[in-house]
Amino acid sequence: MAYGKLNIDQAMETRFDMHERSWSRLNVSDVVAGKLTEINANANYICWKVVVCPALQVKGNTTEERNQVASSSASFEWLHCKLMPPPSENNDSLLVSSPGLSIWSKWISGLSGTPTCCLSVVKDSLFGDSSQKLLGASALVYSLDNNMPWEAKKLRLHNLVASVPPGDDGHGG
Repeated sequence: MAYGKLNIDQAMETRFDMHERSWSRLNVSDVVAGKLTEINANANYICWKVVVCPALQVKGNTTEERNQVASSSASFEWLHCKLMPPPSENNDSLLVSSPGLSIWSKWISGLSGTPTCCLSVVKDSLFGDSSQKLLGASALVYSLDNNMPWEAKKLRLHNLVASVPPGDDGHGG
């Protein structure tokens, strides 16, 4: 059996690049602007709201529950840092960054050739008035934990979807 030579420098560089990408900030508008402008070809401005939710919102009484909450909290913090970086970061597409809120922008050429501004409002579900958290939400994002039982994940998703105000299509109207 023949084995290739192991290039430690290349392996370390690849690992470093992957680590950097996993912690780099994510402009949500970069991900969705193309599709949103395709759907709304005549729009000059598109604004949509993403609500970031932790996987669990319980206080742990047993060691297992506390471990689940801590693990879920770590993945939530990672997701939070990617979508809602601190205000001190120098990023032209990050228009607003404050505790519990970030607003990202991206300009994209529409089919008609005129540029369209896509604004993505990212809101933390832990901040603000609980009755207003999901109002106008276009998307819900929450982190999952591998240690969380499947039924708990399913119940959390069901509860999040059920908490979206009835008749709210995410367009604010």
